[in-house]
Amino acid sequence: MVASDTVGERRLGWIYAVLGAAAIVEYFELNMMYVLLPRLYETFGSPAQVGWAVTAFSLVGAAAVAVGGRIGDVIGHRRMLIVALAASAVGSFVSATATDLWQLIAGRAIQGTAAIILPMAIALLRALVSSTDRQKFGTGVIAGVGYSAAGVAPLTAGLLVGTWDWHAVFLVSGGLAVIVMVPAFLLPDDRRSGGSWGQIDLVGAVTLIPGIVLLLLGITRIASAGLGRPLTIGLLVAGALVLAGWGAYERRQPNPVIDLKLFRNPGFAVSCLSFALYSLTLGAAILLSLVGQNPVSAGGFGMTPALFGGFMLLLVVAGTIMNVVGGWMSVRIGCRATLVVGAIVQMIGYGVVGVFLISTDARALWMFPIVLLSGLGNGIVNAVLPAFVSESVPVEKSGMALGIQQVIKMATQAVGQQVVAALLIVFPLVAAVAGGPATIPSQASIVLIYFATVAVSLLIVPVALLAPVRRQASAEVAA
Repeated sequence: MVASDTVGERRLGWIYAVLGAAAIVEYFELNMMYVLLPRLYETFGSPAQVGWAVTAFSLVGAAAVAVGGRIGDVIGHRRMLIVALAASAVGSFVSATATDLWQLIAGRAIQGTAAIILPMAIALLRALVSSTDRQKFGTGVIAGVGYSAAGVAPLTAGLLVGTWDWHAVFLVSGGLAVIVMVPAFLLPDDRRSGGSWGQIDLVGAVTLIPGIVLLLLGITRIASAGLGRPLTIGLLVAGALVLAGWGAYERRQPNPVIDLKLFRNPGFAVSCLSFALYSLTLGAAILLSLVGQNPVSAGGFGMTPALFGGFMLLLVVAGTIMNVVGGWMSVRIGCRATLVVGAIVQMIGYGVVGVFLISTDARALWMFPIVLLSGLGNGIVNAVLPAFVSESVPVEKSGMALGIQQVIKMATQAVGQQVVAALLIVFPLVAAVAGGPATIPSQASIVLIYFATVAVSLLIVPVALLAPVRRQASAEVAA
C-alpha cells in the first residue's frame, strides 16, 4: 500500500478528485429517479409497479454494501470500486434501452451496485493515506462532492427529460460511470498481499442478502399495505429469522462477511447507533417539497416551483460545504465532539422549522434561512459518521465497517419514511386550494413530524457522548 509520507499534496489532491467523482456517480444514480417517475407513470402505467424501479435499486444496494465491504477488504478497495462503477454503467445502459418495465427494473437493480461506491472510495482513501487526520478530512471532501450530486441529479434529469426523453437520463448516468472508471484505474492498487477469494465467507454472504431483502420489503410495505397485513408480517418475520440464523452462523466463522465483534468497539458502535438515529431524521426531508410549495393557508411556505427549485439548489450547496467542514472539524476537535455539534445544530434547525410553520406568514422569505440550519447540521453529521471508522476500526476492516454503516443507514431511512407516512395521517387531511390535489396533509401533522425529528436528533447527543474522547492520531503506516 501507499503511506501518506509518499503521497505528495498534488497526488493527494488527485486521489480526492477521483474518489469524489466516483461518489458523484452513486448520488446521481440514487437521486435522478424521482424526477423521472411522472414520465415513467405515463409510459408504463401502474405507479405501484413502476415503484419497483426505485425499490429494486435500494434492495440490491443494501445487499451490495453488506457484502461488498468485506470483498473489498480482501481483493482490494480499488478493484471493488471499479467493479461497482462498471456494474453501474451496465445497469444504466440496460435501463436506457428498456422498452418494457421489467427491463427497466432489471437495469435499476444492476445499478443498485452503485451503493458500494462511497464506502469503497472512503476505504480506499484510508488504505492509501496513513495519516488519520487526512483520512477524516478526505472523508468530508468525498462525501461533500458526492452530496452535491443530490442537487445536480434532479436538475440534470429534468432538463434531459424536457429536451429528449427519460432514456437520455440513463445514457448520461452510464456515460458518467464510464468516464470516472478511467482515472479509477490509475489510482494505486491497495490489494493486501495474500488476499484471496478463499478468505471470503460466501455462505455468510449468500445467507445475509435474502435476510436484508426480506426485511426491507416488509418495511417498504408498511405504509402502502399496513403493518397488520399477513404478507407484511410474514416478510418482516422471515427476514428477522433469516438474519438471526445468519448471526448465529457468523459468530462461529474465523473470517465472517461481517465481523460482529466490531460492535465491541465503543467508537464504531456509537457511529452505527448514531447513523440509525440520523437516518430516521431523514424521513422529514421528504416533506420539503410539500412544505415549501403548499399554500400558506394549508400550512406551507407558498413558494412557486421555480423558487423552490432554486432553494433546493442553494440548500445542497450549503450541505456540500458543511460536509467538508464536518471533515475538518473531526480533525480539529475529534469525531465525538463534532457529532455532538452537528446533532445540536440539526435539532435546532428542525425545531425552528416547526415553530415557524405555526407562528408566521412570511413563509417564502424565511424558509431558506430556517431550513438551512437543519441542512448545516445534516452536512456535519453526514461527514463525521464515516470518519469514526478512521478513529476506531483497523485498516484491514475499513470496507466492512463502512458497509455496515451504509446498511444501517439504508434500513433505518426506510423505517423513517414509513414513520413519516404514518404521522402524516395522525390528524385529518384537509382540502386543498382550487387546482391542487383533492386533499393534503394537515399543518398539525407536518408540525408533529418536525418536532418528532427534533426528539430523535436530541437522542444523538447522549449517544455521541458514549464514544471515547478523541485520542491523538497515531501514524498507521500501511505495509
